[in-house]
Amino acid sequence: MTSRWLSWILAAVLLLATTTSAADSTISIGRNQRIVIVGGGPAGVHYASVLALKGFTNIRILEAGTEVGGKSMAYTDEQGLRHDLGTCYAHTLYQPVFDLLSRYDPGNVPLPFFPTNKGQTWVLRDGVPTTDYNSFNVQVVMVNGKLATPQAAAEALAAAITRYIQIHNSIFGVYPYGLPPKPNDWSLVRMSAWEFLVRNDLTVLAGPLSYTLGQQGYGFFQETPAFYMLWWVHPDLIKNRRQYMLSKGFQSLWTKMAKAFPNQVTVSVRHKVTNIARSTAGITISALVNDTTPVAIQADHLVMAVDLGRIDAPVPSDVDGNERLLFRTQEIVATFVVTLIESDPSPIESVSEWWPDRGVGSLQGRLQLTRNTRLALYSPNSSVANNQETIPGSPPVTFGVNATGRQRRVAYQYYLRPAQSNDASMSQSTLLQDLRLANMSNVNVLKQVLWNYAPRYSQSTIEQGTPWKVWEQQGYRNTTWIGSSVAYESVLDVVTYNNNLIKRVVLT
Repeated sequence: MTSRWLSWILAAVLLLATTTSAADSTISIGRNQRIVIVGGGPAGVHYASVLALKGFTNIRILEAGTEVGGKSMAYTDEQGLRHDLGTCYAHTLYQPVFDLLSRYDPGNVPLPFFPTNKGQTWVLRDGVPTTDYNSFNVQVVMVNGKLATPQAAAEALAAAITRYIQIHNSIFGVYPYGLPPKPNDWSLVRMSAWEFLVRNDLTVLAGPLSYTLGQQGYGFFQETPAFYMLWWVHPDLIKNRRQYMLSKGFQSLWTKMAKAFPNQVTVSVRHKVTNIARSTAGITISALVNDTTPVAIQADHLVMAVDLGRIDAPVPSDVDGNERLLFRTQEIVATFVVTLIESDPSPIESVSEWWPDRGVGSLQGRLQLTRNTRLALYSPNSSVANNQETIPGSPPVTFGVNATGRQRRVAYQYYLRPAQSNDASMSQSTLLQDLRLANMSNVNVLKQVLWNYAPRYSQSTIEQGTPWKVWEQQGYRNTTWIGSSVAYESVLDVVTYNNNLIKRVVLT
C-alpha cells in the first residue's frame, strides 16, 4: 500500500465547530458590564480571552473544580511525565488552536503522531490475531469491498474517499469547518453513520472512520447519526491531514490563557454554581465556595459554558419554553472512563492498542484503547524518531530501553449513557480483567476520571433545526451558550464556535 493511500486512510479521522449565518443578530454588551462565565473548561477560558481582546474589562470565570481546563485534564506523575486524561490529539484543521499556542503558550508545540507507523498502533480483536493499524484497514477494505489484493484495496479506498467528498459537498455545499449548513434534503442523512456508508457504497472506509469516531469517544457507526460523522469528517480533513499531540498538553494552554488578562479576567475556582436567576434588574448567580460557603454573584451578561448533558448541570432555574427546547434536549450522551495504569511491559509494547469491536452494544465498558505516554512523546531510543513517518513495508517500530521496565498508559472505556456514580468501581473490575487478557500484568491503578461525553441531539431534534436555532438565539435574555453542548465535543469546535460568536458581539 503506498504512503499516499496511507495518508488518505488517516485523513478519514477526527473532529468539529460552527459557522455564522448571513442574518446573524448582534449581541450588545457594555465595555465595563459584569460578564460571568459559568465553567472554566476550554470553551469558557477561550471565550473569556476573546472577550478581553474585544475590550471588555469585567470578566469573571466560575469553575467548580480546583483548576481550569475541564476535559483537557492532565496528570503529571512523580517522574515528571504528563499523562493526558482528556483532550489529547489535534490535526491539520486545528490551526485556530495552533494560533492560540503561538500567542499564549509558544513552548507547547505540536508533535506529529503517526498511528500508521507499523508497531505504533496494534489492533486487537477477540479471537483474531493481532495486526498493525495499516493491515487492519486493508483487511476491512478487502472484506467490505470483496477485493482480492491489497493494491485493489488501495485503489478502492482512494475512490471511496473521492466519492465521500463529492457526496458531502452535494449534501452541504462547500463550507469551512464548523457546524454544517442545513441540508436541503434531510432524507440523505436521516440514518445512522453505518447506514450512510452502506447506502453510499462507502463501507470500505469503515476502518479509518471507526478509528476516527471510536478512538475519540464520539460514538460508533451503529448509534451515531450520520449528521455527526459528516460534521466531524469534513472534506478538508481528508484532503490534508496530519495528527498531533502537544508537547505540554492542552491543559497547559488553557492555564496560560486564563492568566493572560489579569486586569480584565478573574478566575474563581472551587465555585460550584447552585442556582442562576435572571430578571430585568440583572442576573444573580448563587454558588458554594469550597462546598461550604454560599456566595451571591451579580452579572449583567451570563455565559453558560457547562456540559448540559450532565444530570446536575447548573442551568438557570427560569429557562423559558424557547430555551428549554434548545438547551435541555441532548438526547444522546456518553460516558468516557479514563484510567491511568501502571503495569509490566506487554509482549508487544507500542504507543497504543485499539480494540475496534468493543464499546458498542454488549461490549460497552470493555477496554477499547490504551496509549503509552512515554512512547508517544518521549521515545529517543526508538528506531524511528517520533517526528518521522515510516514507509510501507518497513519493519515495526521499536522503542528500545523505553519499552522495558514498568510502563504507564492511559486506558479508555466507553458507555452510551450519562455518567453514573458507580461507574468508577463498576468499570475498574472490567478494566483489570481486560488488561490481564492483553498480557499486561501486575497492574496498579494510579488515577481515574469519568467524563460525561459527546452530548448530541437525536435525528428528529436535528431535523427540527435545533443546532442552528441555538446559534440564532445567542444573546437572548442576556445569556450566551457555548461549549460542547451547542457545538461538538472537540477543542477545535468550541474554539471555532467562539471565534464566530465573538464577531456578533458589539462593545458599547
